[in-house]
Amino acid sequence: MGLYGYLLEFLWSTLRKRPWLIFRLLYLWSGSTLSQSYVYSVVYMASHDPSSYRFSTAGYVFIFSLLLTAYYIWDCAMAQKSRFKMQTQGITKFRKTFPQLPGCVVENPTYIQTAHGYVICIP
Repeated sequence: MGLYGYLLEFLWSTLRKRPWLIFRLLYLWSGSTLSQSYVYSVVYMASHDPSSYRFSTAGYVFIFSLLLTAYYIWDCAMAQKSRFKMQTQGITKFRKTFPQLPGCVVENPTYIQTAHGYVICIP
């Protein structure tokens, strides 16, 4: 058994004895590893000449429009999911919070009722 096998065995036996420890491990993981992944781009920019990562104006416009389109799709998908859940629970009054993008409400959605009582929306 290699090093990873011993680590996994230790982790599994520890978590069986103290299941609350998983929250501390997740906290440490997000505090150390996730924040370091955001720093990589800054380290690259600080250690390289700015001419090596400079784009044309058309490139910046393309990247900005790509990010804006991706945000719109993601936000509308999450809003449609949330509003569909609210409609199935009988909540009809929606909050007017920022941002309210157009196309985020599905009118008269069709759905399937599963045997376990779950409701699945059909786009």
